[in-house]
Order: sequence, then C-alpha cells, then structure tokens
Amino acid sequence: FPAIAALWFWVWPSHSEPVCWIPALTDVAAATFGLASVATYIRGRNRSNVWLCGAAMVLYGIALCAKESVIALPGVIALYEGSRWWLGRSTLKTSAAGVAAYGGMLLAYFQGRYMLLGAYVGGYGTAMHTDFSWERLQWTISPNLMNTFLPLPMDDVHIKNWILLTLLAVAIGGILLRWRKSAESPIIIGATALAALVAFVPALNLGPNFITEGQRFAYLPSAFGVITMAALCVYLLPPGGRTLAAVSAYVAIASAGLLGWYNTNWYDAGKVARKAVRGMKKLPEARRFYVLTTTKAYREAFILPHSLDTVAKLMTEKPPAEAMIMTGAVNYWDPSVKLAVNPPSAGSTTYTLTMTHDVEPGKTAPRLEAFGIGLFAEPLFEATGGGDQIQVVLKGYDPATDKVGYLDGSEWVILP
Repeated sequence: FPAIAALWFWVWPSHSEPVCWIPALTDVAAATFGLASVATYIRGRNRSNVWLCGAAMVLYGIALCAKESVIALPGVIALYEGSRWWLGRSTLKTSAAGVAAYGGMLLAYFQGRYMLLGAYVGGYGTAMHTDFSWERLQWTISPNLMNTFLPLPMDDVHIKNWILLTLLAVAIGGILLRWRKSAESPIIIGATALAALVAFVPALNLGPNFITEGQRFAYLPSAFGVITMAALCVYLLPPGGRTLAAVSAYVAIASAGLLGWYNTNWYDAGKVARKAVRGMKKLPEARRFYVLTTTKAYREAFILPHSLDTVAKLMTEKPPAEAMIMTGAVNYWDPSVKLAVNPPSAGSTTYTLTMTHDVEPGKTAPRLEAFGIGLFAEPLFEATGGGDQIQVVLKGYDPATDKVGYLDGSEWVILP
C-alpha cells in the first residue's frame, strides 16, 4: 500500500511545474517539510513520544517559512486526530492538544510575519487569497482537484466537473457495496481524502488552467490524494496481488506518460523563451519600453508572464529601458497565430491588437486574453477585450523618450 502511493506520487504529472519553473521550488520545500512534520507527528503519537511531537512542530515552522501554502496543515492534523478519536485510539483531550499545538504554531507564524513584513498573507495579495466567491471557484475547483487526484490533459471545465462527480459517486458506491467487517478502512480513506481537500484550500481559488497557475500547490494535497487512491484500490479491488499490481502499473504508466508530455511542453517553452530573451539585446534604448503583448505560455507551460524587466536587467550591465511595461498577453502561444497592431507605428496612446488564425482543422484556436501586469510600479496601461481582439491604452506615454513594441510569437517587433 505505501509503495503504491509512493510510486504514484513520484510520477504525478502535476508536479512538473515546480521543478521546471524555478520560482515555484518553494512549494517543493514547503511540501517536503510539511509531509515530514506529519510523518514525525504520527510516529510521535503512536509511540507517545513528546520529543517527536515537538520536532514535528519545528518542521511545520520550517514549512511555513518556505511557503504559506501549508497553512491548512492544522486542518489535516485535525482530521487525523478525529479519525483516531472516532476509532477509540485517542481521548478527546489528547487529540485536541495536538490540533492546538499546530494551530499555535500557525498563529505564531502569522504574528511573526506581520511584525517583520507588515502583512499576514503574501503571494498574490490578501484580496485574491481571500476571494472564495462562486464566480471564481466554479472555474478552479474541478481543474485543481482533478490535478490532485487524477490529472487529465483537457481544458473543458464542465467536462471535468462531470468526471469529478462521476468518480466521486463511483468511489462512494464502491465503498458502500464492499463494506467489510472492519469499519476502520472507510473512515481512514475518508479522512485522507478530506485531508487532500483541506490541504488544497489555500490554493483552491487560484489557477483555472489544468496544468499551469496553481499546480505547483498540488505537492502537499496530491500526497494525500495518492494515499487515498491507493487505499481505495486496496479496499475495493478483489483480494490478491495481481489485480492490484495491474491497476497500479496502469496508473503509474499513464501518469508517467503525461509527465513526459508536460515536460516536453516545458522544454519547448524554454526554447521560445530563450529566443525572446536573445532578441532583447536588439531592443532600442528608452526611458520606458511598452510591451503590447507578452508571450505567457506554450502548451500550458509558463514562458515570460512578467519577468522581462528582470531578465533585461540581468542580461546586460545597462538595460535597454529603465522600465519595461507589460500591457497585455496571449493566453496560449502558438506559432500559427499572428498578431497585427493598429496603428502600426508609435506615437499613439491607444492600440488595437488583432489575432489571425492559421489553425489546422479540428484544433482549437488560442485566444487573446486582456490583462495587465503592474508589479512594483504604478499601473501605466489598460487592457480590455478578449478573444481575437484586445485594446490597450497606454498611460504616461511620451513619444520623445518612450518606445512601443510587441512580441509576435517569440519575435520582437518595434513600432517605428
């Protein structure tokens, strides 16, 4: 059982992004110390060892300092202690003490963070991290949960919703039909499944795409996810090792295949990014360089969502511009997509970007997504529209000192 869960976790496709995208390595560190904290705490509880439980608190503190995506871990411990109490393996007082210890460490972290940084929550900001409105959740719940339990290469949210509900109904029905004499297994499976969901709460409203933007958060919840799946297989499949081995091998091979496909996407995205970065050396000097489009992703792999300014400063001793202002982006980059800018010359404060398709029959054409990036600077643009056309309005633009350009695929086009 633990070997199956470890094998599935090892080849889980959703874990590709934190490894390929360097800024997301903090999720790997947070999950490592978070899982180490849970494992140490469970061993300490089973052996009634206070020192091991104390070590678990230290490991949890390190995980919090790595990334705040582990703030839901006290909820996971609460589910574990609840299942122990329900099965008569712990008293209510002892279980509550463990949950309180984790909660105390979390409160101490929040207080320390506020004293040092002046805010309780970092990342995308309090407004986004606390926005759990249905308008946002309906586009993020099923893709995120599917990547936790069963990654699939599809982008249709509605289909994912139905698949998720169907799998949930089958799992519950299977447990009810094969209820065995021991009542422990369903309780443990349920507690572990809920632990996966609770662990994903901090990222549940982030990332509507099926592999990028939020999948780095899947490390911790997918650990509990594969444990749940392994437990379901052991519990539901007929006794004997052959069927279980066949199912495990199938899941592992399918997951490894998807992982290989995702990693190929990251490799190709890297080639596009390198080409765009090399072209930056030819950019003209300017006070500000307004980028009307940025290449955001290639087949669900990040390229340059908002890092061009930093790359320009790292590449040369004297960056081509004091500030690079990103004003809009193509959501899914594709070499068959061409962009046209009107007017085709600099000097205006309003530009219309039009996308033309040359897509093979049966393939879905990408779309323009109007969005802007104003990190660490005042907003100097507005971007509206979507689909095949967006409109960008520049703010503070001075044609005497500023330049305007855009990325057509990975090629730089400077407006004269």
